[in-house]
Amino acid sequence: MQTAQDYINQTASAVKHLFAGIDHYIQILRSAPTPVLITDNKQSDAILKSWITANQADIERSRDAQRKFFAEKHALATLCGSILQIASMAIRRYSKNESVPPEFLACIGTNKNAMRHCIGRRLREVPIGLLIYAGRNHYNHLEEGKLHEPNLTIFEMMATNHTYGFGIRDPAFDLHGNVGWNLPSNVTSILEWRAYERYEADMSQLLTI
Repeated sequence: MQTAQDYINQTASAVKHLFAGIDHYIQILRSAPTPVLITDNKQSDAILKSWITANQADIERSRDAQRKFFAEKHALATLCGSILQIASMAIRRYSKNESVPPEFLACIGTNKNAMRHCIGRRLREVPIGLLIYAGRNHYNHLEEGKLHEPNLTIFEMMATNHTYGFGIRDPAFDLHGNVGWNLPSNVTSILEWRAYERYEADMSQLLTI
């Protein structure tokens, strides 16, 4: 009988390749210059124009890197979504959790699969198992353009339970915005899954390996 550790070991090679691909695309932005102007409203337009002129080459290289990065958003989403799929499958198979936090009872109900995902450290009051679950579902059903509970509640909490200021919705998780293909990458980013080691550490904790 395959164990959770067996599953992690047998999928390790594939997941490592996925992270290598993700790093390749993110490197497009990392290698670009990041010109920054620190200013205030009292500074004149002349100062801004002078700064733009002096940094024109770096500004153009930065814009070019951004264009190249966004041109690869579907590829990046595919890699991130695949990692979420592998992680969610592990939880579905090997999690023995049967309890639901009170704040999720209404939206989860008797959904056994979602119940198994109610595990792990919390981000913005959401157990990361549920964030993985919702991220995987969004990726797999993106073309349908519609998600059901508990996915809606999970992303609503991710969009609003932050420290950015009252009434501000985080566009990285706002389903009312134009997050679309970027969401799988946003999920793996907030999980800090940008290398295999962090992914493995979380999965080991989630599955009590």
